[in-house]
Amino acid sequence: MTGLTNGTSYTFTVTPSGGTTTSTVSGPSNAVVPGPILATPVALGTGANTSGDQVNISFTADGVATLYTVSATATGQTTQYCYVANGTTPLTGTQNCTVGGLTNGVTYTFTVTPGGNGTTTLPSSTTFLTANALSAPLVANAGYGAVKATFAADGIATSYTVTSSPGGFICTVANNTPPVGLQTCTVTGLANNTAYTFTVSAVGSGVATLTSGSSLSITTSSALATPTVAAAGPGAVKVSFTADGVATVYTVTSNPAVAGATCQVVNTATPPTGAQSCTVTGLTGGVAYTFTVTPSGNGTTSTASQPSGAIVAPAGLAAPTATSAGSGMINVAFVADGVASTYVVTSTPGGLTCTVVNTTTAPTGAQNCTVTGLTNGTSYTFTVTASGNGSTSGTSPASNAVVAGSSITTPTVATAGSGSVNVTFTADGVAFLYTVQAYTAAAPTTPVAGAVCYVGNTTTPPTGSQNCTVTGLTNGVSYVFGVTPSGNNTSSGPSAKSAAITPSAALATPTVANAGSGAIKVSFMADGVASTYVVTSTPSVSGATCVIANTVTPPSGAQTCTVTGLTNGVTYTFTVTPSGNNTQSTASTSSSIMVGANFLAAPTVSWAASGAALVTFTPDGVASTYVVQSTPAVVPAGVTAANGTCMVANSSKAPTGTQSCTVSGLTNGVSYTFTVTPSGNGTTSLVSPASLPFMVTASVAPSAPTGVTTTVTANSIAVSWTAAAANGSPLTGYNVTATAGNVTTTCGTVAATATSCTITGLKAGTAYSINVTAVNANGPSTAATASATTTSAPAPVARNPFTTGTHGVAMVGRTVTLTISGGNFFGQPRVTSNAAGVRVGVSHDTGTLLTVIVTTPANSAKGWHTFTLMFANGKMARANYLVK
Repeated sequence: MTGLTNGTSYTFTVTPSGGTTTSTVSGPSNAVVPGPILATPVALGTGANTSGDQVNISFTADGVATLYTVSATATGQTTQYCYVANGTTPLTGTQNCTVGGLTNGVTYTFTVTPGGNGTTTLPSSTTFLTANALSAPLVANAGYGAVKATFAADGIATSYTVTSSPGGFICTVANNTPPVGLQTCTVTGLANNTAYTFTVSAVGSGVATLTSGSSLSITTSSALATPTVAAAGPGAVKVSFTADGVATVYTVTSNPAVAGATCQVVNTATPPTGAQSCTVTGLTGGVAYTFTVTPSGNGTTSTASQPSGAIVAPAGLAAPTATSAGSGMINVAFVADGVASTYVVTSTPGGLTCTVVNTTTAPTGAQNCTVTGLTNGTSYTFTVTASGNGSTSGTSPASNAVVAGSSITTPTVATAGSGSVNVTFTADGVAFLYTVQAYTAAAPTTPVAGAVCYVGNTTTPPTGSQNCTVTGLTNGVSYVFGVTPSGNNTSSGPSAKSAAITPSAALATPTVANAGSGAIKVSFMADGVASTYVVTSTPSVSGATCVIANTVTPPSGAQTCTVTGLTNGVTYTFTVTPSGNNTQSTASTSSSIMVGANFLAAPTVSWAASGAALVTFTPDGVASTYVVQSTPAVVPAGVTAANGTCMVANSSKAPTGTQSCTVSGLTNGVSYTFTVTPSGNGTTSLVSPASLPFMVTASVAPSAPTGVTTTVTANSIAVSWTAAAANGSPLTGYNVTATAGNVTTTCGTVAATATSCTITGLKAGTAYSINVTAVNANGPSTAATASATTTSAPAPVARNPFTTGTHGVAMVGRTVTLTISGGNFFGQPRVTSNAAGVRVGVSHDTGTLLTVIVTTPANSAKGWHTFTLMFANGKMARANYLVK
């Protein structure tokens, strides 16, 4: 019923009418005050917390009711309530009520019903899907100013935002398909050493997921400052850094990594602060390293430092070299590190020392000092310790062992002329006299009479390098030399024997090589005595000599000089003549060479491929480049570099020995010749003569094999041949046959690499035609043929005929089996002297036993019958049988 006045109480009656009704008006209804419907409430999700099991309902009070009941109903769920009340004073404006105890992810109908104070406002409702709350993310430092957040997706939202507090820095995980399971993203741009928490919010259509609670607090990290490095001794580097005041452990690591080459600063009770350092040892001297410092422990959030600058690990001093310097003295040689100002050499045993010092300029390079006061006969080693001026080299390894007052060092030798050798040695600084004795290399313990020289001084012992020349030697004989000190109470013993040397009256034959147009380089060994060496050509050419001379220091060892002005194409010999400085050597024997050979030899040509030829030639050993050119030339249209050529080149070293290159772009069926042109490196050789003509072909069937030979027996023929040319396609095999009449026998499958096979199963004493063909992918070659006749079968051994009778009984039309023994039957027998119609079957076993099966005809006469067997070797056998 409409048109009523809100706020007025009404009752209602019902009056029937019409027809024949006899009903009367009803009694009045209950009293009702009409009123408006409450405005639709708003579901605001959860209240203050994020459990997801409660929804906050917001609605507008009607200004009359003093109590509002909010109910949450859903199928299969327990109805939950909340209330808003204000005693006797009507509620006005916006009100909120949180319904708890709900189930996450369920759609509820929320109804707000006003009551009390005579309100006439009707209830109103709304629906809402309860939320699934996200779990608070897990967080971890992800480097400088960054934190990685890990959370579980709800499987509904397509996008998730992780937000920092403070700062509101975010990272996002998004996907067209809702992510499921664990997700991660990294929030960057954060302030270092600052505490943050993080929440995760889900975004996307239909999402009812709540923002997560806050993560645990995490303090962002910062990298340690880059460390500094300094050498700290052999294989050691000191690394200095600043601690973060939190970590309890700092680990220093080298790059490249070396097993065990780390160091640590550790204090578990009080975290280190400020400047720290530790020394990494076990490094390889001379290798460059960088170093990083990694903090750990005590919840530090600092990350590893950046790598330090590179530093080369000190190598330390090398082991020194010790040599005897006389009685009670040993000289120690070492290489300074160029930094230390002081080097102390110390003996073991005894601890005796000597020192090299320079406080102004650090010693560099080779150094030595002599340790004295040693005990002769005692073995010593020595170490060198560097110090001062910031040196990090430390102490060297020990030297070699030397016995004080030990033997003279092994002498060195050089030819001093005809029949003489110069011997050089180091005096021990004590002996007055040194005797240098020659021994033949064949008998190194037997002195050569008269082959001796001396070095001596009766007042001052010779020191340092000494030499004298032993004469009276025989040219061409190999000698060794020893040095024996004596006098002045020297404790040094005889030296070891020198290397073997053979004195010679003549210089060795020089070696020669082309050195350009009209020039030859002559190389020879100087004798170490002559001051001048003249190289002369034969035939002689005016001015065609060269000279090596040094009047102050005689040339020694390998020498070369170049003779010019020679005529290309002429063969010369060269000798070397020494002179001056009382040399005993005579002129060398001569060498021989043609100057600037006019031509390379003509190249050879072979098939390389369709349209290509392989050209082989011998270089002159001087030119750096060889160009092979075809005639006629090949210059196809549109090609900038001509085909029909190929090149062999080596700019740093002249090609030598056999060389070859492939000329392509040729036309099959055309005949070509080829020349080789040398150039570069001062060559004097000219273009080679042309090769023999060569026709280039495509890949075809092989050439026929050649050189077919045979070896025969009674039943086989062994066939051999020379391999066929493949003609551009690899051989796949050979076919080998022997034919007699219309019967052909083969070797079977013959490999492409084979050059022989044996045909078996042939008939003795028979002439055969032999065919050998090679096969490739293009088919067989033409046949190479031969003929051969197998040998005859062995002639039968003549034997005297004999007869052995055996008897059997046969019925008419039946068979009887007879045996004949005696041996030596040969060949298939023929049957003689047999009655008409009788069939005789014969076999023999090992030639000594015959089995004879006789079949009698139906009309065979009764009584005894006889037949004879005649064999190829003349043997006969006779058998009797009785027909009943």
